[in-house]
Amino acid sequence: MLMDRRKWAFAALAATNFSFCIVGLGAQPLLPDYTTTAPFTPSERKLVGLVVTLDPEAETDPAFARVNDLLFMAAATLRHHLQDAGASVRLTRWDDRPSTHPTLGPVADSEHRRWHASDSRSGLVVRLTHTSAPEQAGSCVSVRLFAPEAQLEQCRALEQALTAALDAEIYHDLPARVSAVRSTEDRLVLEFSAGNLAHPGFAQWTAQTGRQRDIARGLYRAIEILASNGLGLRQGAQSLVLTAPVGPDVPEGVQPPIAALARQLWPFSARIASTTEAQWLLEQYKARVLTDTTFFYLSTRVTRDGEAWIVTGNANQPRIRAVPAQLLRAVGLEPVRDEVQLLPSERVGSKRFGVTCIPMAMTWDKPAEGDGVQTQLLLGDPVVLLDESDDRYYLLVQGHDGYTGWVRSEAIWRMDESQYAQYLNTPRATVLRDIKANGISLPAGSSLRAAESGGHPDEFVAILPGPAQQRMTLPRTAVRMGAANALGDAVASAALSRLTVPYVFGGRSGIGLDCSGLTNVAYATAGLVLPRDARQQILVGQMVAFPGFISSLKAGDLLFFIDETGRVIHTAVSLGGHRFVHASPPEVQINSLDPSDPLYSEGWTKAFALARRPFN
Repeated sequence: MLMDRRKWAFAALAATNFSFCIVGLGAQPLLPDYTTTAPFTPSERKLVGLVVTLDPEAETDPAFARVNDLLFMAAATLRHHLQDAGASVRLTRWDDRPSTHPTLGPVADSEHRRWHASDSRSGLVVRLTHTSAPEQAGSCVSVRLFAPEAQLEQCRALEQALTAALDAEIYHDLPARVSAVRSTEDRLVLEFSAGNLAHPGFAQWTAQTGRQRDIARGLYRAIEILASNGLGLRQGAQSLVLTAPVGPDVPEGVQPPIAALARQLWPFSARIASTTEAQWLLEQYKARVLTDTTFFYLSTRVTRDGEAWIVTGNANQPRIRAVPAQLLRAVGLEPVRDEVQLLPSERVGSKRFGVTCIPMAMTWDKPAEGDGVQTQLLLGDPVVLLDESDDRYYLLVQGHDGYTGWVRSEAIWRMDESQYAQYLNTPRATVLRDIKANGISLPAGSSLRAAESGGHPDEFVAILPGPAQQRMTLPRTAVRMGAANALGDAVASAALSRLTVPYVFGGRSGIGLDCSGLTNVAYATAGLVLPRDARQQILVGQMVAFPGFISSLKAGDLLFFIDETGRVIHTAVSLGGHRFVHASPPEVQINSLDPSDPLYSEGWTKAFALARRPFN
């Protein structure tokens, strides 16, 4: 009979996205708008030295699947809060499985998870459990502290403070119940139950998206109170202090990650003694660190001027531009003159975008015909202009596929930013086979804009790129129209459905995922399979945005971010415009590249490298 009542209580948990105000001993606010509110992040590292094990229990009964997920998600979110505050944290389970080992039953599983806790250096173990008590009139948080003798009285003295902290964050219509009992263990154990699952109000509250946020924040506040009173450190164990390892001094003007990278690329005890060795170091950086040298363009040369080391060349990313000189300084070369130029060059002017306006155009490594072939542009391919040769006969361009090369100027119809953004977001047809029309040979793969009207049902009237806007008629069977905007909208919607899901490295599910796991699953729901990792996903699709040009971004575009060394470290889904949704600790959240937006992130804006559109 009890199990029947418990299952009835969990029936309410199947519903989602309630929006109501619960009035009780402290009215609970309406569900926050997760599209306008940032997740909680501790402002200080107050918990350095604290080692915590988080143990979200799991029932084997399928009726408890929802609460199993809720407890895990709360623990996964709490893990980030504790780590941000300086603690070292361990989770006893990483997904929805009720057991840490398939042969264990529920009792043995609980014992096994506790063994994991005892095997660590944890001074504090937090057990997240659930309660179902139909005979209880209301709902409240329940906490029992199992404290060593030396900490017992301190814990009892904090019961009122802990009650207030928990009640401020978690649903209740009865005050939290906090008690401390003596334990024979040498660590503090906090056994936590968020509320009474048989209570309809609490069941509805937990069914709302994002309530693990509140549970995690309430537990964090409680742990912060314990730690500020010296509780939670394991007796007789050396506390863990999370500080950066002591290493060689970082030269002035060098980012610590680049200094560490320099020691990897130049591990020799002897200093660099020649420009040849310095050039070798920079080539090692390009070959071993840059995710892909096709769309991360870097061309450098090291020379000497007396005692000075001079680095010249070009780069198309602000962060990558700064790396070569810092690498040389990091290995002990001084003085270093940084003369690497950021592309696009001022010589390009305001019309720094373009479209290929001839059927085929080869690109080269140097501004000279036949000097190191790169790739071939086809009619309609969009390009970004990076530089122009002194004689203005060649343009250095980066194609939508990321490849960079020099092409004859006559092959490119130049545009300003607004024209280019409009071109990228105008539906285009792809030519399916080599075909001749109007005296022009069109290769398969060319892309053409459709005329607004004209032609018969079995004909396709195209507008050729170029100032003349010449029209061309093709058989409709020779072209395929690009995907509708609905695909990108579907991807963005799928990503938004995961808002507040905790960040779990390696995760791809609705109870925990990482950045590329979110993008991978969002695209899978729209029928397109992406590679798993961000460094692989960046190879897919056409480039549509980069620092200084984001006006073409559409919902569903993939944004990519790099660290100080130039490595791709993160990906996100564009919502169109400046905002994007991504999985970043502690949870799936929305940020913006617009400084006037309340969700603006300066860090992610600096790290933004480019965006690609995996669909046509």
